[in-house]
Amino acid sequence: MGLLDKALILSKDKTSEAKGLLQKTISVLDSIESVKTTVSLVTQEELDILSAKNKKHKEHSEKQLFKKPVSVKPASVPLTWSEAHKSAPQYHSPTVEKKEVDNLLESEDSKDDSGISPAILKEIQSIEEGIETPAFLFAMLKSKLGITKGALLLYDPLKMVFAPWASSGYDTTTMHRLRIPLGFSESFNETAEGKTVVVTEEQKLKEYKPFFSNREFNLISRLIIAPLLYKNKLVSILLITEAAEETDNEPLDVIISNISSQLTQKIYNAREKKMQLLKKIEPEELESLENTIDKHITYALEKGNSFVLVLLKLSDFIKSIASGTSSLIDPFRLSEDITKILQSLFYNMGNIFEIESGVFIISLFKIKNPDMELIFDQTTYTIKQFFNSIDREATAVPGIQYSYKMYPKNGKNSKELIADLM
Repeated sequence: MGLLDKALILSKDKTSEAKGLLQKTISVLDSIESVKTTVSLVTQEELDILSAKNKKHKEHSEKQLFKKPVSVKPASVPLTWSEAHKSAPQYHSPTVEKKEVDNLLESEDSKDDSGISPAILKEIQSIEEGIETPAFLFAMLKSKLGITKGALLLYDPLKMVFAPWASSGYDTTTMHRLRIPLGFSESFNETAEGKTVVVTEEQKLKEYKPFFSNREFNLISRLIIAPLLYKNKLVSILLITEAAEETDNEPLDVIISNISSQLTQKIYNAREKKMQLLKKIEPEELESLENTIDKHITYALEKGNSFVLVLLKLSDFIKSIASGTSSLIDPFRLSEDITKILQSLFYNMGNIFEIESGVFIISLFKIKNPDMELIFDQTTYTIKQFFNSIDREATAVPGIQYSYKMYPKNGKNSKELIADLM
């Protein structure tokens, strides 16, 4: 029944109240009847045509309009087709076996939408983000995937090779040799394109012989090379030569492929995102430490600046970081990262030199009146921001030692300053 018909019915029954659009329609009908001008908005003929179309339903509509709703008791509603004394309708749909339902439920419980085991995904997400994060990730993979021999390789842009940053099970010779350059073999190129490669053929395995000691290479029957890419950039490689064939009835290479994006995101946020903020400083060539320092002293005198020689020892700090990752981390790589941090921190104050692993000489010759206490506080604060396994709220960082000597108070040349400092 249309709105116009309802309006006609209600306009006759003055006891019923109309509201909103219906009331407006009734008002229009009343105005039409009261208008005496020769031109009408709606002619009587048009109203008769509209009324005639619904004449058959008019009486029924009047009853339905004012009929009170009938309450239905829930208990009286039939629950099955047989209670309603009707035959069940025939549905035509594919049948689903119980086994398929069980498999589906099991799959939903054990994996998320991306096919990653929730246990592994949760473990990855729980790892805090710092420079040492790749070592923690590798330790987790070692435990979850049963890796006995493998390494996580990070790209070294200066040497253009992928070198081990965290590893397990390899001898010292292998750790020195494991430097894989870009594009050195066809199988490695597939990795660079984002494909997890499993090398088992003897001829292809021989291509990787230069990166292992003879003893280690003779034990290799399978080599898994998994790429970790971020925005189409190969940032890391997971290399495995000895591990379980499968985990939870799934091949190892498939598991690694499924979690590679999660690993990459974690490594990027922990390392690349922070390291790319550092200034790219070309290290000064060091022919002789004494000659270099003498040159810096001369420069400081010419510019009217002060000259300070600083000894910064981080070897104990590096050892503590390595031990916190079950000694899977390569201390040499960690020392290289710290060198980059210090170079960026001191680039506008002077130069730094690593005289042995974790021990640095800092030559300050570009500033007039250095506040050494403030400089040391900044150094400690900066190092804390790059590592997650130390207390960032603590004032001091365990394992960091420093001392300094000033020219000419503590020495009139480089030789005297170094002797007094060391």
